[in-house]
Amino acid sequence: MFRILALALLGSLAVTPVFADTDDQRWAGNIEMNGFKLDTFEDFASKWNLVTVRYRVDSGEFRFTYANPLAEKHLRAGKTDYPDGAVFAKVSYVLSNDPIFTSSMTPEKVQRYQLMVKNKKKFGATDGWGYALFNANGKTYPGEPQAVSMACAACHKIAAERGGVFSSPIEPLRHYFNDKKPSAEKRVQSRAYAPKFEAMKVEQLPKDLRDLLPKDMKTVRSLQGDLRKNIFQGTLDEVRPFLAAESLRSGAPAILLSQEGLRFSIVYQAQGTTGGCSFGGDRKGLSMISILTLQKASPFSEDTAYISTDGDSSLSKKQEFCFVQEP
Repeated sequence: MFRILALALLGSLAVTPVFADTDDQRWAGNIEMNGFKLDTFEDFASKWNLVTVRYRVDSGEFRFTYANPLAEKHLRAGKTDYPDGAVFAKVSYVLSNDPIFTSSMTPEKVQRYQLMVKNKKKFGATDGWGYALFNANGKTYPGEPQAVSMACAACHKIAAERGGVFSSPIEPLRHYFNDKKPSAEKRVQSRAYAPKFEAMKVEQLPKDLRDLLPKDMKTVRSLQGDLRKNIFQGTLDEVRPFLAAESLRSGAPAILLSQEGLRFSIVYQAQGTTGGCSFGGDRKGLSMISILTLQKASPFSEDTAYISTDGDSSLSKKQEFCFVQEP
């Protein structure tokens, strides 16, 4: 078992256009998703309490999560059966280096907003949670809302023991400054997520994928489970730490390939790198290669030409990143 400490982008080796079909794009730029508008919750940061902060090692984001009183009450009590009306609102910031405090990074600008609203009857297909994702301007991303919601739900199944909520509460300062009493909060104890991988021969992959891998690689480790059924843009980045850990464990590339063959993410150790890499000063890691695509007009097939919006027929985005883990 490994605990992932850091994943940082070292450089872009090759960047090719993101694939997105016309039908998928027509959902972008709206102000509403699944019946929710960001404006409905525009004051969440001033009216609700901040319940947790997370740093996303795969995307280099700080994420601040707020909860309305109903959601906060259940979170801090360690309850997992959230009632209808519980709402979590999350805002993500991209980071930048502080020129006068070089060992730190500071939130620079808003990247996205995310909402989770509990309504067991309305959102029964996604375990009772309604999801809405907006960019910094309060507009929706590409993707049919139900498909995106199913992808969110598939990822949140990892946190099923917490009621589908990843957040663990931070202790409010009022415990120290007011009554001096220790916190009565409870944290839900969860087992570590253990993704299931199966061996697959490279020759079983579609030709498009085979061409992306180093020629001497004979097998890959394929991630199984619900994530294959429901993938959206964020899934491909979020899964990279798990793929990296499995690739290092097995010595083979690790891949998440969507069930219908529309999207994939591959990670393997960079060849010819003996010195490793550094992250956050004295933390040492290993250089890994990530290849992913976001979307295509049709599933993989031997006789399909994939053409991007500007005419480039390349399929993927290839990056090198530093992966740090600890036993």
